[in-house]
Amino acid sequence: MDQIEVTLVILGMAAVTYLPRVLPFFTKIDVQRYIFLKFIPVAIFSSLAMPDLMGVEGVHVSRMVAAVIAVVVAYKTRRMFLTVFMAVFILYLIEKLEVF
Repeated sequence: MDQIEVTLVILGMAAVTYLPRVLPFFTKIDVQRYIFLKFIPVAIFSSLAMPDLMGVEGVHVSRMVAAVIAVVVAYKTRRMFLTVFMAVFILYLIEKLEVF
């Protein structure tokens, strides 16, 4: 892909991400009726994360362990920074100590 195509893809993804958040402010859409919209960020994140967890050669055990710990930390604390920090830290420890 050349530079123009990459720029258009980035702009398209930005529009698709930004428009659903802004449209309710400019329209009379009753957001409460569409409660399922709150699951969109989780669905997008999982679609981005799963290919990294499941490699071509199979499951990356170290990444899967870090992901499970991140889910537990996220569920218990509801803090994004702590969740990301713990996942990266656990993955670093696993790879540094060569546990798996």
